[in-house]
Amino acid sequence: MKRCLIVEDIEMAAQSLKLLIEKTAPSEFEIFWGQDADEAIEIIQNLKPDLIFMDIQLGGANGFDILDKMKGYYKHVIFTTAYSEYAIKAFKYHTIHYLTKPINRNDLAEAIERFKNRTEEDLGGSSTISSSLIDGLKLLTSQVVKPNSSSDKIYVLEDGAFISIDVNDIYYLEAQRSYCDICCYDKKYNNTKTLGHFQTQLSEYTQFKRIHKSFVVNCNYIKSIKKGLNSTIELSNGVVLPISGSEKDDLYAYLGI
Repeated sequence: MKRCLIVEDIEMAAQSLKLLIEKTAPSEFEIFWGQDADEAIEIIQNLKPDLIFMDIQLGGANGFDILDKMKGYYKHVIFTTAYSEYAIKAFKYHTIHYLTKPINRNDLAEAIERFKNRTEEDLGGSSTISSSLIDGLKLLTSQVVKPNSSSDKIYVLEDGAFISIDVNDIYYLEAQRSYCDICCYDKKYNNTKTLGHFQTQLSEYTQFKRIHKSFVVNCNYIKSIKKGLNSTIELSNGVVLPISGSEKDDLYAYLGI
C-alpha cells in the first residue's frame, strides 16, 4: 500500500478529497493529512510519502515552499488548487497532475493512473522522458490562465474608480436589497449590481453555489457544514452563513456529502 499525504488547510476539503481517493482507488493508499506547513513538513520528514496531494495557498504558507524544504523526502506530487496560474511552476516538482478545484473524479482517476505509470517507470529505471511526462506538460500548459485575463476578474466601483477582484479571492457574495456585497478574506466591496447579476457573471465557475436567497458562496473556502433544521456553513475565514432548505440538496450533491 502506497503512502499518500494530503496537504490542505481546509478540513472539509481534505476530508472530501480523502473520500474521493478512497472511492477512486480503494485499498491502494494509506492516507495522511497535514493541515498547515509545519504539520506537513513533520509528516513528510517522518513518512517520506510516495505521493503528495498539495494545495498551493495554505493560509500564510505556500505549498511550493514546503516542497523546496523537503527535497529528497517525497517522490511525486499532484497539485490540488483553485489557482490555475501556477501550473507551469508546478511542473518542476515531480508533478504527476495539476487538478483545479473543484476536483472532478475522472480527473482524479487519470491522475492516479499517471502515478501508477510513473512508479512503474521508476522501478524500470527509465532515464528517458516518458510519454506520460510529456502529456503532463501539455496538460499543465493548457491549464494556465493569463494573469491579466479579464475572464478571471470582476470589476467593482470603489471611491470613484473601478478596481479588479480575482474570482479566486471571493469567499462569498451577499445580497443587500438592491445591491450586493462582494466579500473576500477580510474585506467587503459594495456594489450597485444585484446578487443575481454576479451569479450570472460567475456561472462558468462551478465552485460558486447559491446557498440561500441572500448568499452565493465559493465552495473552495468551506471549512465545515452543520446539518440540521438550521443548517449553516463555516468558511475558512470564520464567517458562518445560513443554508436554506431549497438550496441544500444541490449544495450537498455538489460536495458529495
